[in-house]
Amino acid sequence: MLLENKDIYNRYINIFNEKFGNAAFGESVMNEGCIVKKMTFEEFVVAFTELKKTEEFLRETMSRGNTLSDAVEAQYRELAAQVLEKPKDFKIL
Repeated sequence: MLLENKDIYNRYINIFNEKFGNAAFGESVMNEGCIVKKMTFEEFVVAFTELKKTEEFLRETMSRGNTLSDAVEAQYRELAAQVLEKPKDFKIL
C-alpha cells in the first residue's frame, strides 16, 4: 500500500507542478474554486485516505436510495480539489 500511495503522490506532485508551477510545500493556490495547498507525502496520504473513505460512504449511501445534501457534496468536492482528483457524480447512481 505504501508503494501505491507513493505512486499516487508522485502523480499528484506532477499534476500540481504542471497546473500551478513549482510552488513550495504549504503554499496555497486556487483549484476548482477551493483554496488548496501543496501537501507533503504525509499530508497527502491523510487527505487521499479521507477522500476514498468519503467516496465509499457516498457510494453506499446513494445506492440505498438516499439523497445527497448540498453541504455534503460541497465537502466532498473540496476533498477532491485538495488532492487534485476529479470528483465523482454520486447523484447519478
